[in-house]
Amino acid sequence: ILRAAYPQGHPSLALTLKLHGNGLQRSDRFADAEPLLREARLLTERFDGPNSPMMANSDIDLGFALTMLGKYSEAEALDRDAIRIYRSMFDEKNAMVVMARDHLGDALRGQGRFSEAEPLLLAGYERFKVPNSVTKKWLGHALTALVRLYEAEGRPDEAAKYRALFEAGRRTALPSQAGAASTQRPP
Repeated sequence: ILRAAYPQGHPSLALTLKLHGNGLQRSDRFADAEPLLREARLLTERFDGPNSPMMANSDIDLGFALTMLGKYSEAEALDRDAIRIYRSMFDEKNAMVVMARDHLGDALRGQGRFSEAEPLLLAGYERFKVPNSVTKKWLGHALTALVRLYEAEGRPDEAAKYRALFEAGRRTALPSQAGAASTQRPP
């Protein structure tokens, strides 16, 4: 409907594509989400500009799909762009900056750059370990990214520690937060 109404694109189309792509990601359908998130990112850049918070959000969304698809270098570039945008608006301790760095850490992990990834992922966990309604999902990402890191690095005890924290968070999630907690699954 939106494509027919706005053949040249529209911010509402960008948002709808983003939301659909995010929904597919929650179902682990990253390959299906990728083209939608790419289109949403292009429309966001066109309508909101290359330095907008919405652009940074689009970078993170697409970057996550790419990380989960093993396209780590492209995900790294998008995550670094999101960090650049967020840092132009917020200080280093802001949740948005930390969240973007956490995603960067996951992309670096995928490239085998473990020593670069670990401090970024641990900082994400530390920042979000007492989550609020927004950062609950980000805590899930930080924990599952740490599990992926430690499994890739051959550190099963560390992976088990963060997997247990993730599972404990899922069991204690309030009904209204259960969906947010389940958007990430441990590997």
